[in-house]
Amino acid sequence: SEGVQFTPLNWEIRKKIALYAAQAVALIHSRVTKNGEPLICGVIKASNILIRVDFSACLSSYETPYLVPLEMIVKRNPGRVAPELKYHYQKTFTQKSDVYSFGILLLELITGQRPSMTNLSAYLREKKIKGAALDNLCDTKMGSEVNESMVEMIEIAWSCLSCKPRERPSMADVVHRIQVS
Repeated sequence: SEGVQFTPLNWEIRKKIALYAAQAVALIHSRVTKNGEPLICGVIKASNILIRVDFSACLSSYETPYLVPLEMIVKRNPGRVAPELKYHYQKTFTQKSDVYSFGILLLELITGQRPSMTNLSAYLREKKIKGAALDNLCDTKMGSEVNESMVEMIEIAWSCLSCKPRERPSMADVVHRIQVS
């Protein structure tokens, strides 16, 4: 319980990590395969975000959906996979399913909880429906001060977690919203 590895990250560092990760995903989404199909990441999760000493972030393992069958990825990533993939409405990953798993990553950064422990999407949806104050979602290890930027980040995550893929924003839009929050 001592040392840098146990020091909770403050909000500014978490926001910086979210921005770098969003920029990495948006960059991948701006590229296409040799066949002209848009590139995708698959499942975006905290263990695939590498943090440098200056707290900038890099994305790893984005080639997974091209190498591993969909069923295996869905089984290994409960709570991170878009509903259309979990329930087989769709047979392949898309940029919009990436946006969904990025929304889960945002909730991990905000709440300090893992999606395997808590269904973060359902938890946020329940809070929104009940009209509960969203500021009590924030990780208490960041302190009790909840600022407007945190609430805006929760709203960004909410838009990423739409059940309808067409209603989710593009990653370029997510990057812009994080930058102005």
